[in-house]
Amino acid sequence: MAVESKLILNNTGHDAIIVNCLVERGVVDVNGFGGMWFSHSEDALVEHNGEVYSGLHATGMAVAPLHGLFRMGSTFGGMLISGT
Repeated sequence: MAVESKLILNNTGHDAIIVNCLVERGVVDVNGFGGMWFSHSEDALVEHNGEVYSGLHATGMAVAPLHGLFRMGSTFGGMLISGT
C-alpha cells in the first residue's frame, strides 16, 4: 500500500509505528525511553511534539522514544478512570 500526503501525524502511542518505519530505513534515530517519571514526562511530551522528518509530526507518547523521554506510568490509569 502506498499513501501520499503533505502531512502525517504519528500519534500511535509508545510504539511510534510510523516513526519506526523511518528508523528501519536509517532515516531517523530513536533514543528509546527513559525511566518512569510521570511528573516530568507530561511537560516534556508537550515540549517535544512536532516535526520528526519533513511532513511527519509526532504527538503524544509517540514522542517519548524519539527523545529518550520518561514514561508516563500510572498516569494512564488515572486517565482511564477519569474517562478522558
